[in-house]
Amino acid sequence: MPAGVASATWLNKIAKEKTKLLQEMFEMEPIHVEVKDPKTKKPRPHCQGEDIVYKWDAIYATDPMMKGIVVDTVTGPSTPGKDYVDDINANPAMPYQQLRALVGDGGKWKWPEIWKNLDLLPRRGPAWRHIDDPCNLGKIENPNPHIVPLKCLVVGGGPVGLRLAIELVLGGHRVTLFEKRREIIDKESGLFEKVGFTNRVNRPHINNFCRNDLDRLNGRNFMTPKMCYPVFTNAHTSSIGIDESQMLLLKTALLLGVNFELGVGYENAEVDIENEKNQRPTWLVSYTADKIAQERYGKSDAGEERFDCLFGCDGGQSKVRVTQVEWLGEPKTRLYKKMFGIVSNLRKCSKAKLRSLGHETGLEPEDRAGGTTGIFFYKASYHNYFIVHPPADEMEANGIPWKGVFSFHRARADQNQEKVNMKNTLRTFMTKKAIELGIPIDETLPNGGFVEEPNDVMGFDFSEFYNCEKSAACMVPPLEWDTDEDDEWEIHCPLVALCGDAVSDPNWLLGVGLQRGWNSALDACFYADNIYNNKHFNGKVPMKDEPIEEPIEWAEHMDNMMNLMQKLGNNARDSKLSEEMDTGMLEEKGPVVVQIRRQLAGQKVEAPVPQYLPQVEPWGRYKEFTLAIKNNYKGQDLFKNIHPLATRELAIFEHNAKTVDKATGQVAKADKPAPEEKRKAPQVNAEEVQEIAKQKSFRLRESIVQQAMNPTPAGIDKKDRGGLDSLIFQAAKRGAQKSEAAPTADDINFSPKGRRGSAVKRDSMLSPMDMSAINNLTAQLSRAAPSSALSPDDPMYEVRQQTIKYEKEGMLSKLHVAKKEFARAQAEQEAAQARMEHAKKEMAMLEKICAAFDKAEAKMGK
Repeated sequence: MPAGVASATWLNKIAKEKTKLLQEMFEMEPIHVEVKDPKTKKPRPHCQGEDIVYKWDAIYATDPMMKGIVVDTVTGPSTPGKDYVDDINANPAMPYQQLRALVGDGGKWKWPEIWKNLDLLPRRGPAWRHIDDPCNLGKIENPNPHIVPLKCLVVGGGPVGLRLAIELVLGGHRVTLFEKRREIIDKESGLFEKVGFTNRVNRPHINNFCRNDLDRLNGRNFMTPKMCYPVFTNAHTSSIGIDESQMLLLKTALLLGVNFELGVGYENAEVDIENEKNQRPTWLVSYTADKIAQERYGKSDAGEERFDCLFGCDGGQSKVRVTQVEWLGEPKTRLYKKMFGIVSNLRKCSKAKLRSLGHETGLEPEDRAGGTTGIFFYKASYHNYFIVHPPADEMEANGIPWKGVFSFHRARADQNQEKVNMKNTLRTFMTKKAIELGIPIDETLPNGGFVEEPNDVMGFDFSEFYNCEKSAACMVPPLEWDTDEDDEWEIHCPLVALCGDAVSDPNWLLGVGLQRGWNSALDACFYADNIYNNKHFNGKVPMKDEPIEEPIEWAEHMDNMMNLMQKLGNNARDSKLSEEMDTGMLEEKGPVVVQIRRQLAGQKVEAPVPQYLPQVEPWGRYKEFTLAIKNNYKGQDLFKNIHPLATRELAIFEHNAKTVDKATGQVAKADKPAPEEKRKAPQVNAEEVQEIAKQKSFRLRESIVQQAMNPTPAGIDKKDRGGLDSLIFQAAKRGAQKSEAAPTADDINFSPKGRRGSAVKRDSMLSPMDMSAINNLTAQLSRAAPSSALSPDDPMYEVRQQTIKYEKEGMLSKLHVAKKEFARAQAEQEAAQARMEHAKKEMAMLEKICAAFDKAEAKMGK
């Protein structure tokens, strides 16, 4: 068999294997309770984030052949094994691009949409690659070409850590994520020995901007319809499981090239200077690794690794925050009013049970967002989420202590009886509360209708809140620093930043956890992008009229960075969001929507109003900066200065339109431009031109007659009259001299409005016939009723009298105001004169006193 045929057959076999594995990974969703497969009716296996990581190992991470695939790009072949940190001129391909080169659409209708969404994620810095790259659609410019790619460590695989890792990769940085929590379940008892990183099933409220963001990150494609229901529906009650968000974000992060190391835990980090000559500081991170991680990543049980940046996304008990107190300070705590929250996750009830509980349709009640009532009910795919915020007297009556509890048993051996008793108390209370509020619960199901521990029921004491006053720090020398010329750099602090719950306590009653987390993650990425960017960044909103024309002095650049860190930290913590961030919609009259509509006005299409998608740049995310941003698009700048988001959305719109045209068998204009036709001079129809001229002449004559018939109030001078009224007086003045004369070249003045360009006569815009008619009409009107002397019998006499009366009153009022203004000005002038005289006298007095002192000192000296 020819080698080429064998090779093609072998590749086809590999492609089929990878397609099957990818399909399995894409369909994975968190399952904590028994769920039957709709086709086989057999129980579906337990599934968590660990399963995605293991599946990815088989698809890509441990397969040298997949990592070695070379992808053709607009800038040439990709460079497997080499990224921008190794060489700024490298050309790395992301894993999804290598997989797509092998499997294509996999025969799946949804995969082209998955690849397209990944393609359209905004790139920055070196990852932007080239304007003709498919990701940029030939129109999207690099938003930050001055990014220096960094080796970044993200600690914590929660939603915020994964979101930060994704955005860092899109800026060309190399990203490793440490996640210590590996799920271990005792095979005999089925109970947890260790809780995994996606074992939290609680459902935080999700803001519109966050929901939009998850959508562009393939949320709808990586979540089953059941999971999509509560996320992409009613904005008021939109929620998402922590585990659901983690699993969909994990799929995207792996496809984009995040190095996810499961079973590796952060221990500490020390500042270390590897190169004494350039003084560039790095973090020397110490870690631990479990046995699986040691084998999988080639690590020892404890070791060290060097990184340029350190990001703590490791929750309320953040080890990064604890170990970096020197740079971030101690978190502040403050007491709040007595507040306790109880969270529970209930098993789904059967339709028969729902009917027996009073839900006649057999359907569950609608979601409820508690607000001030403190009662929340969110439906999930395979369980329901129920929160109660009981007052102190109700807690006391039900024997609930002011003590938080979130626990699990280590198999059946190590049970904490105090926690067991408290769990039972909470379950009893939540069962009673669910029945009281009409929340469906079936006590005959396992664990009394609650899901298994640790997610069955939990108590949280919110009487005290913590808050980090500093969420980030950085102080580094410029890249070109040389100790031989520049001496020692004084303060060495590589970028360190906290995100999400590590910064401040997540008050889930306010529903701000993910909101704060998303903003702090994007802010941290913005810092990484601009650490070494003193050419494009000055810590302020980029202004069109104030461009940065030369590099910022380095000490000032570091100050700008630190000041902005403090400012953005406050904005994220206090949720000071812009209107577009808050609503998740672009402003209807904002520059982006207006420019899109203007651009598409000539096409027979309905201009889209895109959703608001959060950007790495903070200027559009926080209210503080929105006014400055709008100043870039005022007046004529609205259409001269095209907003980058408008450019992006128009490029995506045109790309989608082109795709639709191809799918329907039509050829898009962009694909096959129509051949240019030779322009012909327009044919002039003399009769038609003459007829139009007559019509215009008639309309003009009619307007002049109407104006002439309207009497002018007395006292108005001819030179003050405007428009056609003025024209009538000009015609009457010239009268017979020019009534029959043809206009000369001197009578013509071309209009400054070039496009309308009609010739205008300087003295007369009318033909001799029109002038004759106006002269006769003016003479008749003058004889019949002079505008300055109406008789008492004339209907307009009373109107004229009242007009004169009110004009006089108005003039008297203006005169009175003018007198007062004059008196005030005169008084101010007199006061100023008096102050001047006083100052002169005081000055003279002080001069005399000083002279007296001088004489006294002279005598004493003698």
